[in-house]
Amino acid sequence: VNDRMFFGTYDNAELYRREGSIALLSTASTSHMTVYASTTLETGVHLSISGNYNNQGIVSASSTGTTTFSGSSAQSIAGNLTGSSSLPNAVFTGAGTKAFLNTASTSNFTIQSGSGAVSAPTSLSIRGDYSNSGAFTSGGGTTTFSGTGTQTATGTMTGTSAFATLVLNNTTGTTTFGAALTASQRFYASSSEGMRLVFAPNATATLTNAILHGSSTH
Repeated sequence: VNDRMFFGTYDNAELYRREGSIALLSTASTSHMTVYASTTLETGVHLSISGNYNNQGIVSASSTGTTTFSGSSAQSIAGNLTGSSSLPNAVFTGAGTKAFLNTASTSNFTIQSGSGAVSAPTSLSIRGDYSNSGAFTSGGGTTTFSGTGTQTATGTMTGTSAFATLVLNNTTGTTTFGAALTASQRFYASSSEGMRLVFAPNATATLTNAILHGSSTH
């Protein structure tokens, strides 16, 4: 595709445009999706991908948009996944495993029940809420909550879905863990005076090598 797109279903979408941008103006779905270098894609309300995703250009997503990885077979998520190409509200569904191959950032991060396991990258930054009703494999990487307002983390956050290194860098809002929590390698909370940390009542938080600054509520 080398022009503006509007909506619909695509199969193995390969996007290239040397000048200007390609715009998805409404809901769209595809199997594999490749955005080539020098290409800018502007996504609209909802994008569903059932195959592999590889962004070598720029994917500029609406803050209210959603990218759903919905494969029934294994999916890889690769390329530019931070900065101007950050994922919007990332949702994982479908029985196939999902593997991040590069550093990534997103607003909300939601693993739905029935999704295959989601393997995190070496570094994952979440600016919104985290919800895990499936399986999250940290792979020894770092997960950072980096929002500027209230953030919540719910669902399974222990056992095979435990975080490895967990960093709280929300400097102006409250981060609430709504269930039992494990950080198996390291737990660090920012020293900002505006940060507040809340743990779920009657739930166990297992924090290895914990460094806490500011105030916390148990």
